[in-house]
Amino acid sequence: MNKIENGTVLAAVLSVFVFLTPAIAQTGTPNPDTTVLWYKQPAKVWSDAMPLGNGRLGAMIFGIPEKERILLDEETVWTGGPYNPTNTQGAKHIDEVRRYVFDGDYARAHREFSRYLMGYPVEQQKYQPLGNLWLTFEGHNDYSDYRRDLNLDTAIATVTYKVNGATFTRQTFVSSVDQVIVIRITADVPSQVSFYAQMTGYRNGS
Repeated sequence: MNKIENGTVLAAVLSVFVFLTPAIAQTGTPNPDTTVLWYKQPAKVWSDAMPLGNGRLGAMIFGIPEKERILLDEETVWTGGPYNPTNTQGAKHIDEVRRYVFDGDYARAHREFSRYLMGYPVEQQKYQPLGNLWLTFEGHNDYSDYRRDLNLDTAIATVTYKVNGATFTRQTFVSSVDQVIVIRITADVPSQVSFYAQMTGYRNGS
């Protein structure tokens, strides 16, 4: 686990970047026409977290002040080993499979389809989470004025709260151009941003 002090930049694993700046972001007056999902408390389960992604990278933002959890996805993380989606026997047996379907013999059609038209191995690979990025902020368990939101127009997830008179803001987005997950952490009081960063993965059973 690495401790990140104010004014430094953490280049985390797999193109996840955390940028620290000394002043809070100036977001301006919210647009009343903007679609925003907002909450008064952190997420406790995966389905309540705020989703971000660009098709290759994904992140679920829980918005926990004292120990932020960001669950990460990356498109190449699957169970199993090498997988060949092309079965060279398919062209020879497709007419036979169709005939079984037209004759109503669905069980045999399914059996022949699985044998000659599916990739190898037949068991399909399963998409897996990459792991979790944990950002631990000591002393941030006692907070107030909490809010987290996801702006559906800008695709930016924001978490704000106060600790000891300082307002902390975390903004996260996923860039499709640069292929990175960006986390911007700021405070409106100088030298207040300090945290530990850690990544944990998952051990797949198959």
